[in-house]
Amino acid sequence: MEAREATEPLGKVAGREIAATYFFSSGVHDYFATRSNDATTGDRFGITLLGSKGALCLPTTTVPGEAPLVLQGRSWAAGSWQSMPEGSQDPATSRPAANHMIVADLLDAVTKNRAPARSHIDGGRAIETALAPYQSERKGRVRTALPLLGRDHPLTTGL
Repeated sequence: MEAREATEPLGKVAGREIAATYFFSSGVHDYFATRSNDATTGDRFGITLLGSKGALCLPTTTVPGEAPLVLQGRSWAAGSWQSMPEGSQDPATSRPAANHMIVADLLDAVTKNRAPARSHIDGGRAIETALAPYQSERKGRVRTALPLLGRDHPLTTGL
């Protein structure tokens, strides 16, 4: 598989789709999938969380995004997606507003000597989960432990 620069500022990518399953020591499993899409509207981003009592869909195409959707019940066929009522926290009204909320939280964390809501450690973990499938492919599609031992991007050393 040949690595190439992504069309977005992501670094190197390979192939047109990725599927990965993550197994956590708590017993929770996570499945991640993404694929190249020819759509030019950008209306294709989101996160769907599946649980034993239902599912939650969080569209993330825009900020503010569409209202989260909830599917209650253990069977896909038994229910329908419903808009989730808005929470008590004011949502960001734009990307600059969302960035402002992040910076405001960071400054408040420094002032109050507390951890920010999301830290550099969270960012590093997110990057590692994105790079782990490439590392697995590079090593022959083997289970890959996190945190990754190598600090290089798996595609910079070749597949």
